Order: sequence, then C-alpha cells, then structure tokens
Amino acid sequence: DEQGKPLPGAKLFANVAFRNELNKGDIVNSHLVADAAGSITLKLPDRTVSMRLWVTKPDYVSEFISFGEGDQEKEKRIPDQFDFVLARGTKISGSVVDDRGEPIPEVNVDVSLTVPNPDKDGQPQPMINIYTEAVTDKAGKWSINIAPAKRPGKDVQFELTFTHQDYVCDIEPGQLQFQQNLTTAMLRDGTAKIVLRRGKSIKGTVRNTAGDPITKGIIVWNDSPYFSRTVNETKIDESGHFETIALPPGEHPVTVVAPGYMPVRRMVNIEPSMKDLSFNLQPGKRLTLKIVDPDGKPIPKASVSLQGWRGAESLYNVRHPNVLNSEIPTRADENGVFVWDWAPDDPVTYRILGKNSAKTVTLVATEKPHIVQLDPTLTVSGNVTDARTGKPLTGFRVIPVIEFYPDFLTTSFSNAVKGKAGEYKITLDPTIDERRYLFRIEADGYRSLLSDTSYGPGDGPAVLNFTLEPAPARKGKVVDSDGKPVANASIRIGTPSIVT
Repeated sequence: DEQGKPLPGAKLFANVAFRNELNKGDIVNSHLVADAAGSITLKLPDRTVSMRLWVTKPDYVSEFISFGEGDQEKEKRIPDQFDFVLARGTKISGSVVDDRGEPIPEVNVDVSLTVPNPDKDGQPQPMINIYTEAVTDKAGKWSINIAPAKRPGKDVQFELTFTHQDYVCDIEPGQLQFQQNLTTAMLRDGTAKIVLRRGKSIKGTVRNTAGDPITKGIIVWNDSPYFSRTVNETKIDESGHFETIALPPGEHPVTVVAPGYMPVRRMVNIEPSMKDLSFNLQPGKRLTLKIVDPDGKPIPKASVSLQGWRGAESLYNVRHPNVLNSEIPTRADENGVFVWDWAPDDPVTYRILGKNSAKTVTLVATEKPHIVQLDPTLTVSGNVTDARTGKPLTGFRVIPVIEFYPDFLTTSFSNAVKGKAGEYKITLDPTIDERRYLFRIEADGYRSLLSDTSYGPGDGPAVLNFTLEPAPARKGKVVDSDGKPVANASIRIGTPSIVT
C-alpha cells in the first residue's frame, strides 16, 4: 500500500501475448493471488511480445499497466520485477428512484473509470482502472468503496451503467448519467440520484410452419450485440415465448435465431398499445463449405465466423460471455467441411481462418457445396540501398503500417523485422485481421521511406526495393518561457502513422 506494507490476497489478472512454435500470435491468461508478503510470481512464455496486468484488492483502488506495446526498440521494456502501490479507496454512492420518486431495489449499477498516468522517460506507468458492480438495496441506494480520492484540479469522471428488467435503462454506458446531469461531486457526497422510467418489453411467441412452439433459440434486439456492453438477447422458453427487457418507444430491430430454422429479422415499433408478436419460422437451408488452403488441400478444423447479414451483425456465432450462444457452428470438420443445416436463404458474410491462411466471402446456401480457397500469408521482400553510394544498408528496420483507409494509418511495431546486408523479408499473418499494409523502412542516419502501394489478402508475394537518402540528425534546444534551458526533457517525434 502507500505505507509500503504488503497486501496479501490482492488479485492479479495477467494477459500475456507471445509468438508460439508456429510463429503465430498467441495469448495466455492467468489469475493469481498475492501471498502473505504481497508477492506474485508470473512465468512468461518464450518469445513474449507484451504483458498486461490488472490488480485488484477490496477497499483499494484497482490499477492496470501494459508493457511491450510500443516501439520494440525503445519501449519494449518488460521488467523482471514491478511493484504496484495501491491507494486506499474512497466511497462514492447514489440512489435510483422511479418517476414518482419511489426507490427501485435490485438495480445493477456498473461503475468504470480509467485514469491514465503520463509515461516517465518512455517507461510504462500504472493507471487507475476500475470495473466493478453494485446493486441497489430496498431503499434504492448503492455504493462502492474503491474510488480514488479527489485530486487537486479537475476531478475524475466515472462512467455508470444502470440496468433493471422493468425499466428503460442505459443503451450505452454513461447515457443516463449524462442526460440527468449526474456529476462526480454528487457521487462523492452521496446525492447522485438517477430516475428510471418504466418501459415496454417486447413479448411474443415463436412457432414453426405447423403452428407448434419452437422451444430453443434466442431473441436479439441489437444489430451489433457483441460490441455492446448492455443486455441485448434473451432465450426462448419451453413454451415458445420470449420477453425482452424494458425498451424505450420507437423502432427496434428484432432477430430470431433458432436451431433448425431460418433466422428472421424484423423492425418492431414499440408503443404502449402494441400487442404480442408472433414469429413463424421456415426450415433452414443447408450450407456446405469445403475449405482448402492456397495449395488446394483441405484445412481440418478451419474457423468460420459470421460477419454480417442483412446489413447487421445480429446473426452471429461467436462464443463469448458478452452474448448468448446462438448454436450456429463455428468450425469445419477434420476434412475441412463446414456444414450449417439451418442457414438463411439470402447472403451471409463469413470470415474463414486456417493456420496460416484466411478469406472473407459472402455466400448463399445452395444444394451444391461452396469450395472456398483461402488466401496465403502476405510476404514482402526486397533490397534496401544507400541513395548516394548504391551500397546495401547493413542495418535497418521494416515496419508494417496498417492502412485502415487512405490517410488513416497506424504503425504495427509488434510486427517489425530487422534487415541484414541490404535485404529483408517480412511475413504477415492473414488470420489476425483482414487488413492492408504499407511498409516503412527506417535506418539511423537516413530519411525514413514509406511504400507507395498497400498490400493485403490475396495479393500474394511482393517485391519492394527501397533507396534511402542520408539525412543529418535532428538537433534542437528546449527552453522555458524565460528562455532558460530545460534539462531532462523527453522528445518524441510524431509521424502520420504514429499517434501519441
């Protein structure tokens, strides 16, 4: 703690990224607990790339720190030891009432806060990182005691999310507190009051073409539920009925996903007089994908993920705690054959991944199987020479630059490679994301150069040669407002593809 005393029982969650034996990116997560001396030992895998640490302890302010995610030459500093110094938490609290002023018990209140600390000499520093939950009591009151103490100047801004089955709640975190002008000062003195209003849930029944209830499936009322931090799905019960949480008036997209049947998406207008809905589902279509690698060989257990349908992402097959399981299959079999027996009869976009290959396709379920040949890894190689002498450079770096779209670039330091004797070769994993890359060459004493063309999935091997112009070192002087020199100032150079 701040007095230097150990905090036994403190919990540490570690997320470590590394390169596995196939040279592919991999991660390992660990949940650890501090011993009586407040110590935790974390074993790192070989070829560790980055390390993220979250530490929590009841009654103390939670912290987070990340190592190894900047410039690999200058900022990849994963230490042998690091000490967290946790501050004592303080209390913030509030209450939740209805539009008549009556308290509402059992409201879930999610509280989050991230306060970054400035880096010192390029070294990563821990930051306050709070994600916790409280529940209102019978008097509608809630509190947490791990908030940071008020600092001089502008106070921190907490983000709150309120949810209750019978009331219209936050669609996005912080929405209600912003609308009702709830401030940090109110949270600190306990006067923060949020008013929830009763909403209207969507109720209905799901049946097949014979009129029998369908008893297994989910209802989704958000077009992108995976990326939402609130509840957006519910299960169909054993009678074929469903009921959403309370929703505000207006149009809402509703998607019905039930194994064995084609999914349905419908826009529903919520109004006080609305009646229960009725969905009659048709039998699904059989979709078969024969997935092969760039050489035409089947890819066992290839991953297949749904990316879009009817302009939405409410039809999904991701397995994640943030969403209910849709039961849509996610992988091909040992022969590289993926079968979905209840696909819709219109186009769906799929992202398909092999060990070192990938492809995104949009397909319609047909009687004939689709053969999908995945794109190979992107390999770029070439020579780098001195513009004045024509001789090869002995030492330089090749750094991929992600091109999200023209003039929107970001540097991928973690995938940089070193060149030798004027030659380089860089291979990028297409399974990470479907991106296009430019390539930047850097060498001490030379002006950096960025390729004119970007490369992405399906482009195949490319050869790019670079000629670098010698450039003098940049020199300058840092002074204060009185013109006096400032010692120990940190200088950082920004480029169009580096945002600091």
